[in-house]
Amino acid sequence: MSIKSTVARPVRIGRLTVGGGAPVRVQGMTKTRTADLKATRLELEALAAAGAELVRLAVKDEEDLAAFARLKSISRLPLVADIHFRGDLALGALAAGADKVRLNPGNLDDPVRLAEIIRLARRKGAAIRIGVNSGSLPGGPGEPVSGLETARLMVRTAAAYLENFETLDFHNLVVSLKSSSVPVTLAANRLFRRHFDYPLHLGVTEAGRGGPALVKSSIGIGALLADGIGETLRVSLSGPAVEEVAAGRWILQALELRNFQPELISCPTCGRCRSDLFSILDRVEDGLKRLPGYPERYAGFKVAVMGCEVNGPGEAAAADIGVACGGKRGLLFRKGRVVERPPAAGLAEALLAELSRLNPGPVKRESNGDHPIKTKPKRGGTSNRRRK
Repeated sequence: MSIKSTVARPVRIGRLTVGGGAPVRVQGMTKTRTADLKATRLELEALAAAGAELVRLAVKDEEDLAAFARLKSISRLPLVADIHFRGDLALGALAAGADKVRLNPGNLDDPVRLAEIIRLARRKGAAIRIGVNSGSLPGGPGEPVSGLETARLMVRTAAAYLENFETLDFHNLVVSLKSSSVPVTLAANRLFRRHFDYPLHLGVTEAGRGGPALVKSSIGIGALLADGIGETLRVSLSGPAVEEVAAGRWILQALELRNFQPELISCPTCGRCRSDLFSILDRVEDGLKRLPGYPERYAGFKVAVMGCEVNGPGEAAAADIGVACGGKRGLLFRKGRVVERPPAAGLAEALLAELSRLNPGPVKRESNGDHPIKTKPKRGGTSNRRRK
């Protein structure tokens, strides 16, 4: 069954387009103090190498602002200034060439200062993200409310803040509605998308660290993307910034929305497995990384390592190439067809040799429009901001 959504309006962020049918963009955020120019520059370089397509930096004072201006002059990625409380810093970041500024309606709501920011953003061709967080809604903490009511309040907050921008005919906007609660995040973004066509930046804020944080982020971001909702994302982890970028790319590739590296398919093993599957898997993973052109040349290529004849090649027929363990000999197959029966001890090496001979390019799947997660152009009857 196809999942369809209306395409969000396109928004320019430096050289990137977000929305309008563009690929879902992966954002990173630096974790060094921005004023520490050397450390932040190194982190920016690491994020770029990891695959971040735009990077957000906290700008909380004049020292950060001065460093942001310097970093913007040397960065090859679009930079986003993260602003709280102080509108003068937003103006300074825009003057320094910020490609986008993030504003929080919960702590920056002076209409006069907002009008100044909007006018300067228009002159500079910059975008603005309206970043609504469930924990910093206008008015501060109140009586506890249900998750659904929190989601509704988040959307009402975004809608009210949007009025400041639309009154001045500014629409180069991205919106985010984040919570540390996955259900609240899902509800808020789904409700917003019913009424507005601005690009949505997805994330589960304050997700934590390790396995639980990855699960929360994968469900919160992945479920929305599976609904056809979301044009850019950041995975928020209490850990190295590059791990956030890697997780975001994994989410997109798991949904087959983008391909960044080969996809390894392997069975969990059971009592039928008579080989050391984990050792074979280690050798395949290590060998893949040593192939010329890795990972780009093999992006999206499905490689299967299966523990027995039950799981492969039949259940791994969708794999481009794979091996299945057996007794003294295993199976090497391509697209479910057995092409060789190598000795069990050389299964990994046989697979890598065959893959090297194939020398594939990046895989573009679902190019015929049959991807289960579909988008369609918006129909008439939609205003600049609201769906009818």
